[in-house]
Amino acid sequence: MNSFYNKTIILPEDDARIIEASNNINFCNILLIGEGISSKENVNYIDNKTYKDNDILINELYDLRKDKGLTIEDARDLITNNKYVFSLMLLRKGIADGVVCGATLTSKEVIGHALRIIGSKGFASSFTLIDNKDKGLLLFSDTGLNIDPSIDNLVSIAEDSCKSYKKITGNESIVGFLSHSTDSSCICDMQNKMHEAAALFKEKNSNIRCDYEMQFDAAIDQNVSNMKIKNSNTNGLVNTFIFPNLDSANIAYKVAERLGNNKCYGPIIQGLNKPVNDISRGSSVEDIIGTVYLTVLMSL
Repeated sequence: MNSFYNKTIILPEDDARIIEASNNINFCNILLIGEGISSKENVNYIDNKTYKDNDILINELYDLRKDKGLTIEDARDLITNNKYVFSLMLLRKGIADGVVCGATLTSKEVIGHALRIIGSKGFASSFTLIDNKDKGLLLFSDTGLNIDPSIDNLVSIAEDSCKSYKKITGNESIVGFLSHSTDSSCICDMQNKMHEAAALFKEKNSNIRCDYEMQFDAAIDQNVSNMKIKNSNTNGLVNTFIFPNLDSANIAYKVAERLGNNKCYGPIIQGLNKPVNDISRGSSVEDIIGTVYLTVLMSL
């Protein structure tokens, strides 16, 4: 467990919730950006305006983005005045193990800079972890990144989500490709996309429990599953839910959170070269602490 407790996560934003969360985190090291002195042993500050290696970070950022029109002056401004960009460069250099941001920034800003500076392994997506008192930990994906994923995108999202679920819970995923249709009960373009995605996923991942496209009730309720799906592999026990598009996934997790009294953590970005995670601007202190915890797990 030493590797877990020795991880360092950067929280770069100036926000009272960030400070309170930092003061209540004891499972990893926290790095805050700006001027400050902490009374906690595991919380430290780095000032992005006076950091000793700023010239190295500026030059590396310039080299990274000059082909996209970034000038050396732009790079200097970003490093010294944008705490989030500065944090990503520290992460890129191995000074930290992850970054959690979004209390004051939009998801577009958080994800955009992360993709440009940290980069992805090929395809990036995101998930939200739903903590339900009856069903345990459930994973909804993609809740924050891909607007209208293709069939191949959906398969990649599902495969990455299975890996994330295993890393976080230690358990195997049972996958549901969600639709308004269950196993071709209604035929249309959206249903066909989810049916084909499920078929391709099943072909590539025969060891993971999955059926064809299904409605949410068939995914979560064993009695409904028995009625709607013959010889089901999932039996109403789905824990990893793949949504057809960003609208449906994002709406679903916010409904689950606000009306279902579930704790929700995310969107958690998967597929980046190093962990960077987005929190909602409406996040509570508990939400921030939970996202930091998940970021540590994703860094292992």
